[in-house]
Amino acid sequence: MNQSHKPLIFDGRTEPSRAVVRIGVILIFSDEVGGDAFSSMMPKDDVLVFSTRTGASFPL
Repeated sequence: MNQSHKPLIFDGRTEPSRAVVRIGVILIFSDEVGGDAFSSMMPKDDVLVFSTRTGASFPL
């Protein structure tokens, strides 16, 4: 890997994070606790968890 290539940082910081692993999670729109539960199981200093939700695909 080219050493001059810097990782993409999503939260607006300009310095690299200390995280060793970055995980993206896609949650269904009705899941209210899944993302928080998943994040709480990850080591705080080594893992960054990014999450997003799907849209509702049918009328509620």
